[in-house]
Amino acid sequence: RSGQLFFRTARGGRPEALSALRLPRGKGIAGVVAQRGKPILANDVRQERAFDPELARRIGYEVRSALCVPIAHGGEVLGALELLNKRTDFDDGDLAIANAVAAQVGARVAAERVREERARDERLSSIGQLLSGVMHDLRNPLTVISGWTQLMVMEKDPAERQRICDSLLKQFELVNAMTREVLDFARGKVEVFRRKVSVHVFVHDLVEALRADLAPAGVELRVRVSYGGAARFDEVKLRRAIVNVARNAAQAMPEGGRFSLHVSKAGDRLVFRMSDTGPGIPEEIRARLFQSFATHGKEDGTGLGLAIVKRIAEEHGGGVDCRTRTGKGTTFILSIPA
Repeated sequence: RSGQLFFRTARGGRPEALSALRLPRGKGIAGVVAQRGKPILANDVRQERAFDPELARRIGYEVRSALCVPIAHGGEVLGALELLNKRTDFDDGDLAIANAVAAQVGARVAAERVREERARDERLSSIGQLLSGVMHDLRNPLTVISGWTQLMVMEKDPAERQRICDSLLKQFELVNAMTREVLDFARGKVEVFRRKVSVHVFVHDLVEALRADLAPAGVELRVRVSYGGAARFDEVKLRRAIVNVARNAAQAMPEGGRFSLHVSKAGDRLVFRMSDTGPGIPEEIRARLFQSFATHGKEDGTGLGLAIVKRIAEEHGGGVDCRTRTGKGTTFILSIPA
């Protein structure tokens, strides 16, 4: 692709001297073969016009005879296979064998190029899906920010303006946390900031975010807290996980329904049980439910939501389980060490 040949591999002679050598197309026997796409068989290289003695001097290797064939695939020359200094003369049998080997090498190189290009395209696609997910997730806090800003303009009471300002700052913190979470997920970065949190206060603040996602979809929210004491966890990430589950539930119930959150403690584990009254998860996606970009029938779904939920649970040393029945709804049970 650079227009130059380099020695991918070499055996015999002085292969270490070849590693830094770059050969322009058309220079030397290999360069001419790569340029023309036709083999060269020279049992006395001194009689071969394409032979460049300067190259031999640069690597300190005496070349007496050479057989060089193009490595090609699909009509494109990818390189050259060169054999030097046979004890006897090169012949047509050697040429046939070299051509056969070069054909296999060309097919392998072409297949590897296709694999690399596919991997690159998949990475680009993943980046696009990640950006799509970020933009989708930003809609809700940006809508809230817009509403609070308009209220602040009209509000004259300093105390109320301060309350609105605090709410705005909280939304900006949420935006930062959301974008950071998706980027950390893409990098495979694990960073959990556990601290002592009041579960009752955490759930109280969480309800506001859940209602913002569920109310526009006509989904009723029911919350029950059986344990409201203290626990140690990353409240930003855990909030993100629960909101992701609620958002999936709302998308699964376009005609409305009910989403229930029950917070309890089982032994030394804090348990969040999240249920909806939707149609259940389709059979064809259940096996890969927590995989990245697994989505089904959602126009603006990215398939990252539940993959992030699983990652957050595991980062806390916990896990997430799903129970679903067709036509009977779905329940996610997220548990972490308290």
